[in-house]
Amino acid sequence: MDAKTTLVLLYQDGTQNPHADFSVLDLMRGLTDARFGENAPLAILRPDIGLHLLYDEYRMGMYRQGLESFDEVLAELSFEALYRNELLLKDDRGNEADPGSLWKLRSGTLIQVGDDAHLTLDFADAEPLFTKIA
Repeated sequence: MDAKTTLVLLYQDGTQNPHADFSVLDLMRGLTDARFGENAPLAILRPDIGLHLLYDEYRMGMYRQGLESFDEVLAELSFEALYRNELLLKDDRGNEADPGSLWKLRSGTLIQVGDDAHLTLDFADAEPLFTKIA
């Protein structure tokens, strides 16, 4: 459920911007109105329940327009932690992740983030190659 609470916007540079008494939908409407600045956040955090949502402009827009439910947003964008890889990574199919690529951790699996992302890795095996950012 998308209840009003304190939400924190996390930006690429690590800065955090808290907003009290907002739902995710309220926050998305505010971002659209440029109320919170011009820079898109990296993630939306809800500290009271440990919820972390990757900020994805397209998916958030679908939610804001009522074309996706909050449960659908949670299923697609939730994560446990965010990481960046330190080295170039390749899989056996030729897919690559440049150093500094963004990854989300979900249920022990690192999932590369982005429109052209195709890599997933077992976190236990790959952890030494990554730096936690959130």
